[in-house]
Amino acid sequence: MTSERREVPARRGPRPVVGADRSPAAPSRGLLGLSGLSGLSGLLGLLVAVLMATSVSGVAPARAAGPAGGVGGVAQLGRTAVLDALGVPTLPAEYVVLVDTSASMSRGGLYGPVRSTLSSFVASLDPADRLSVVGFDEVPQVAFSGPAANARSAIGRLPATATGASTDIGAALSTAIDLLDHPDAARSGAVILLTDGRHQPPVNSPFPAETGRPWTDLAERARTRLAGRDIAGYAFALDNADAGRAGATLLRSVLPATTVLALPPGQLPQYLSRVQQHARAQKAAELLADDVRGPVVTVGWRWASAGRTLADVDPTAGTGTVEVTVTSTARRLPVELTGVRVVSTDPSVSIATPATPAAGTPGGGLPERIALAPGQRRVYQVPVSLSPRTGGAVRRSHRVDGGLSLMSTVDSPWRTVLTSEFGLRMDPAPRGASTRVHGSVAAGWNPAAIAEIVVLVALVLLFALGFIDRRRPRLRGVLAAEAADGRLDRVAMRGRRLHLGPERDDDVVVPGTGSVHGRRMGRGRLAAGARPTGRAGRDRIDLVIDYQPPGITGLPPLVLRPGESRGHGDVTFTYTLPGQPIGPADTAVFPAADHPGDGDPGAHGPYPDGPSPGGPFADDRFPRAGGFTSSP
Repeated sequence: MTSERREVPARRGPRPVVGADRSPAAPSRGLLGLSGLSGLSGLLGLLVAVLMATSVSGVAPARAAGPAGGVGGVAQLGRTAVLDALGVPTLPAEYVVLVDTSASMSRGGLYGPVRSTLSSFVASLDPADRLSVVGFDEVPQVAFSGPAANARSAIGRLPATATGASTDIGAALSTAIDLLDHPDAARSGAVILLTDGRHQPPVNSPFPAETGRPWTDLAERARTRLAGRDIAGYAFALDNADAGRAGATLLRSVLPATTVLALPPGQLPQYLSRVQQHARAQKAAELLADDVRGPVVTVGWRWASAGRTLADVDPTAGTGTVEVTVTSTARRLPVELTGVRVVSTDPSVSIATPATPAAGTPGGGLPERIALAPGQRRVYQVPVSLSPRTGGAVRRSHRVDGGLSLMSTVDSPWRTVLTSEFGLRMDPAPRGASTRVHGSVAAGWNPAAIAEIVVLVALVLLFALGFIDRRRPRLRGVLAAEAADGRLDRVAMRGRRLHLGPERDDDVVVPGTGSVHGRRMGRGRLAAGARPTGRAGRDRIDLVIDYQPPGITGLPPLVLRPGESRGHGDVTFTYTLPGQPIGPADTAVFPAADHPGDGDPGAHGPYPDGPSPGGPFADDRFPRAGGFTSSP
């Protein structure tokens, strides 16, 4: 054993001890066991000790139970007040204390002070806690296992003197895992290992060395059987020699969340107190975890008028009332909203200022601060003014379309302890803090808009008709088609298009196929003998004859002006306007010869296909019902 002892901070696990005071009085040399040090070695030892006493495991200072000002003006409670409000003393935690009872503990004068310190620690446990005390040397011996309320004599059941010949730390840790695994086990707890030496097992130990398969299996058994629980490890090397630190560090190989400290027995009470504080903080964090998993406050909106909703308000009402419901979703955490006010996001919906506002209600019927106990709900009436917009091109309407938002910060009088000591964060924004306000009613028709639409439609129709009339004007006059074999067909044109073909039901019977349509050419010269009448004096309509003789393709269209007669393929086409006199030229075009097969040659006079009392061309060889017509 060495007479020089100092704290040696080992690598800390993920769950540090919390709740220790960061401003302790300066420790004395006697307390730290640093007498006899000199020079640089003594200075370094003192520095390490002070650092450990002030910042071990990232501990935050314990706060007084009374209120203290917090951010946003919310008074903050201390750790003790929060723990008492949560009822943490009534919640169980598991403690397993492993005490080295080998002879070296007595020779170093460690065993007596350890027993005394553990007696005080056991007396300070919460009545609902569960305690197991195990002494170990050659084999582990369970001195006590049961409720902490019945553990007053637990430490007295340890051997009065440490006389063991071996130190089987592996067997002790295996026993600790078994003691933690029972049907009524609490979720949080701690394994505390106090030893002054290495792992020195007896010959028949299942852990013959400090490493190897037995330790791997033990760690896997701990991981499996303690899954889902928050069990922290604390290993105290009561001797600062390498042997003491090596033995204590073995706990970390089984429980990775282990804090290892090398310190003399005089400092043990302080750190055991921190172990207990950490366990209580874990209880509190377990209780509050669900409360802060999401938004702690929700906001609900409702239009207060019967038969209406926020999506269907009456914009002509001028005013209305919005019912705002603020609800705490927490089961244990008290919350407080600060800086509360309702604001509008659109001018069509504004917050009305009451004529006689109540004291402390600047937010349109809402108090500036709202305190909510766990699960509490508060309802407030917020008056609003509606300024509808009138619009609509044809059917006019009055409408409002805006938004309302509850501006606030969610806080808690437990926030400081929640964050710094329990490691939890709460959402500062409420859920559902914004809503939409919409409504619309008809305001009648807009006569001016209707008149504009009618005029526009008329103009479009006129333009379309004019366009069609220019591209495809109505056909007028007579079209005669004389085939090469002397057959003649003459048609009084109507409509906008004629079909050419060899069949009797075609508009113009010719050997080949094709079509005829008109093209308005504007004012123009007529062919010889044509006489302008009506609109023909202003616009000339030419015929576009797209005709393909039998067996021939690719023949370009023929353009025929009024009064012209031209051959196209195997057909001669003649275009005559209404009222055009028939003279010698016409005789040449229309020879006085009967059609082949006529039963009465020359019965129609010199112009067999000319006008007759029965109609313009009633004696045509292909009479059509109702006269000669073109396709519509």
